Amino acid sequence: MNNVLETKPPWNTILWIQSPSWSEIPDFTYNSWQSVHDPYALKVKETIGNLDKEHKWELTKKMVNPYELVYTHNDERLPPSRILHVQPLSRSYFKMIEILDVMDFFKEPIRKIKTAHVAEGPGGFIQAIYEVAEEKKRPILKTSAMTLKPTTAHVPGWKKATKFLTKFKQVKIHYGADGTGDIYNDANQASFIETCGKESAHIFTADGGFDFSIDYSSQEEKVFHLLVCSSLIGLQVLQKDGFFVLKLFDINSQSTQILVLLLARCFTSWTLYKPAMTRVCNSERYFLGKHLRTFSPKIRALLHEMKYQSERNIFPLYDIRLISMPHEIDFLEKHNIFSTQQQIQYIEHAIYLHNHPEEWWNKYLKKHILLSSQWCERFHIMCIPLVQYLKLIASRFPTFCDHTFHTTFFQQ
Repeated sequence: MNNVLETKPPWNTILWIQSPSWSEIPDFTYNSWQSVHDPYALKVKETIGNLDKEHKWELTKKMVNPYELVYTHNDERLPPSRILHVQPLSRSYFKMIEILDVMDFFKEPIRKIKTAHVAEGPGGFIQAIYEVAEEKKRPILKTSAMTLKPTTAHVPGWKKATKFLTKFKQVKIHYGADGTGDIYNDANQASFIETCGKESAHIFTADGGFDFSIDYSSQEEKVFHLLVCSSLIGLQVLQKDGFFVLKLFDINSQSTQILVLLLARCFTSWTLYKPAMTRVCNSERYFLGKHLRTFSPKIRALLHEMKYQSERNIFPLYDIRLISMPHEIDFLEKHNIFSTQQQIQYIEHAIYLHNHPEEWWNKYLKKHILLSSQWCERFHIMCIPLVQYLKLIASRFPTFCDHTFHTTFFQQ
């Protein structure tokens, strides 16, 4: 199967968009969710659920991911991770390493950094910021973070971060007024904003989401309220010229596109970015905003209205062509077409590899090893030397890789 998209690394194709401020805020209407789906894309996504029920998707999604070998959770069925020394709290650590770089955050002349985070447990984003800051000798004065207090195994808490939190005592974990960490709660939002300090943070991140494997058709609708709540908090705690990172999923509907365009008006430049370290079969991508202009009272009021309405399953609607510049529409359309096409082809390829696992070992392993080297070199992460790594793979998987694997590798 050779029709998988051959794409350049995302950090080489990033496009920053400049959007004008709104002189007048549009008068949005509100109605029930208006679904916009590519029927074939939805059908392909639903095959994930079938494999997941059979407990076969976990391995398959790793095999198809081009950069998986940079860091993969211990899985005896696959080669080990390339990284050395780093002990990440989660895979999000590597996403943030990449995002900080493409945003040029540490090129800013900030002396004492303040950060704020919601939906952050177990702390991968914060860990990445602190380790890069240490490397660049940039002190972090204060970090405020809130995530749901764990009540089930599916809610990531801070247990894995105990050692990290002990080392960096300026990281303060907050659970809001009611102690749950629920950012839907108005009192919790207000309490977190007060803890951070209004207009105080240099960077804000929101990395929330749900398990959508049961129903991919409602993914975009279900996450909308979370996105609005996260945005409301972030824009209030960021100081002027601050940086903003918000996890998104599909952005096919008018409602999500309205939110993206509204956020765009708050920053001097913005983009939609899917890190290489985000697995290719999911819909995850990030809104990145650089240099907050201001959080105008009108936009704040509009976000509050969106929050109020989406809590009642009513969502903003408007013809975005009436509130956008042509280059913004062009960017959104091209982004959606490419993202959908890429996701479909990778899921189809994942299914193929599930049925023909020997193809991965014979044809794709070399490519993935080289891509892992490329990522580690680009983002300055120390990794196992290539020859040593090849010998390690050959010793662990003699069925697929004989003792000459490390020499013939360079001849292929």
